[in-house]
Amino acid sequence: MDMDTFISLDPTVIQTLDVSQVKGLLGSNLPELRSYENQSVVQTWISTRFQADLDYLGLGLKGGKADPTSVGVGTILLPSTSAGVAGGNGVVTTVAGGAGAVTTVAGGAGAVTTVAGGAGAVTTVAGGAGAVTTVAGGAGAVTTVAGGAGAVTTVAGGAGAVTTMAGGAGAVTTVAGGAGAVTTVAGGAGAVTTVAGGAGAVTTVAGGAGAVTTVAGGAATTASGGATNRPTFGLHLLLATLAVAVLYILH
Repeated sequence: MDMDTFISLDPTVIQTLDVSQVKGLLGSNLPELRSYENQSVVQTWISTRFQADLDYLGLGLKGGKADPTSVGVGTILLPSTSAGVAGGNGVVTTVAGGAGAVTTVAGGAGAVTTVAGGAGAVTTVAGGAGAVTTVAGGAGAVTTVAGGAGAVTTVAGGAGAVTTMAGGAGAVTTVAGGAGAVTTVAGGAGAVTTVAGGAGAVTTVAGGAGAVTTVAGGAATTASGGATNRPTFGLHLLLATLAVAVLYILH
């Protein structure tokens, strides 16, 4: 299809076409699109495409929408918030697969989840009432800070230090399979569990009334206001195996 035919199409139809469809329609005439970029129908189409998609055409077209925010080479996905701001009540999810540092900061009431597979440091900070989950498989330090009432879970398989700090009433769980120091600090009434399979120092500090369980392969310190569980050898072995399994799965 030549460009004169293309721009004569119903404008509402043109706006539904993605870059691959336009490329297929124009075929060998695709380079002509650049010379028609000032036509109103083409300008409108360009403005509704992501700039990265326009770059895929290799024509030097400019004026597309801003691409999704990148962290390392991963992408922050904010499915239930507006304008890419994680201050509302919606669910906040960060998924990153690159080597860069990954940070999730959320102040709303929705659940907050960070999943990172790269080597960079991973940090999740959440002040709302939703559940907070951090899953990291890389070698960087992993930190979860949560002030709300939801359950707080940190799962880390890398060698970096692992820190979980929670001030709410929800259950607090830290599972770490690497060699770094593991620290869990919880001030609420929920059960507190720390499982560490590496050789690093393991510290659990809990001020609430919930049961506190620490299973560690290295030196361990537990300070608790509630009942302290002392696992039997069988349970110790089971939980330590769980930590190693987490390391295997994440890697």
